[in-house]
Amino acid sequence: MIEIEVKSSHVETRTVRPRNGDPFDVYEQEAYARTYGPDGKPRPYPERIRIALESTSSPWPVGTYILHPASLYVNRFGDLSISRQIRLMKKSDLKAA
Repeated sequence: MIEIEVKSSHVETRTVRPRNGDPFDVYEQEAYARTYGPDGKPRPYPERIRIALESTSSPWPVGTYILHPASLYVNRFGDLSISRQIRLMKKSDLKAA
């Protein structure tokens, strides 16, 4: 279970300018993930991550979440991957289920 903490609902907007095609905006929100080392033990400090959003009007509220299982998929090479548009679920909802 990967725990993710959102500390602010602030959304950063970046404009991406591909070599071929029109520029487009990318919306991201800062969060912190509690990850594990190769030995399976939790790392001592959370790591800063960026969560991709569909728009500036859809930030995750401040809170503690876990990565929703629907965020994981098997890519075309057979590797386990995390989707760009991740989904989160409240950590408290896991305990209620």
